[in-house]
Amino acid sequence: MRSPNSNETVESEKHPLDLILLLLWSVVAVIVAIVLPDGNFIRVIFGTFLLVFIPGYALVAILWPGKDGIGNMERIALSFGLSIVVVSVIGLILNFTSNGITLSSTLAGLFIIQIILTIFAYMRRQQLTEQERYHIALPMPQTLLPSDKTEKLFVIMISVVLVLSGCVLAYVLMTPSDGERYSQLYILDSNGTAENYTLNMTTNGTASIIVGIRCHEYEEVNYKVIIGIENATTINDGSNWDQTFSFTGDNSFERDITLDHDGIFEDIITFNIPDPGKHKVVWQLYIDGVETEYEVHLWVIVK
Repeated sequence: MRSPNSNETVESEKHPLDLILLLLWSVVAVIVAIVLPDGNFIRVIFGTFLLVFIPGYALVAILWPGKDGIGNMERIALSFGLSIVVVSVIGLILNFTSNGITLSSTLAGLFIIQIILTIFAYMRRQQLTEQERYHIALPMPQTLLPSDKTEKLFVIMISVVLVLSGCVLAYVLMTPSDGERYSQLYILDSNGTAENYTLNMTTNGTASIIVGIRCHEYEEVNYKVIIGIENATTINDGSNWDQTFSFTGDNSFERDITLDHDGIFEDIITFNIPDPGKHKVVWQLYIDGVETEYEVHLWVIVK
């Protein structure tokens, strides 16, 4: 250890204190992100540095393990810039996974990458002698920035831009958007396929259709499905699908269904059509009592 009684620096050459601090910060950041609620100040502080500084610092430590490679200010500036690159790559990879970009997947990805980068950084430093390794240094104010005023201004501007860009990226990743909201209405034949629908019936015959609804609205949704021949004049209660429904030009049937986000409803409805002819059987979906564009239908010939 050097003595701190001059304009030199306080430093440690034997132990990678900066890498140890990186891991400790990462562990604490993951814990507070899980334990503390959204918007908590401590959670924001730890999460922001985990996203915009720590991964890049570890990567810089791999690329420049020695103390003579780059200066402290360049090392800090590159840490912010490379963190944006690392986190962007992680986000791109997560976007193609089944879980997508969520808080848990982002935390897990960052923590795993951080451990891997830190191990490689430690291995790179071990290849150098103690005197050659980069180590924690607490520089005096006059040695922190370049001596030239133009260089100082340039370094400060770059650092500010990188920090602001990193903060924006951290906010986007910590609060991912909901994505596209939509619902899905579909019908299947009695075998669960979309191939063998009953398209020809007799006046005393029946047909069975599986009706399905998928909710991708990011909230609980109250659906209503109305089933019957197109332009039927009366809507009746159709909540009991254990019975056989009779579809005529005078009546249709409705059923209320409530689903959470990513919820799925499927049930079999059995019906007959007593009137001969060609009929358009329609399944129409309503959301919160409002008619939507979601509609499926079958043309059925009755003899």
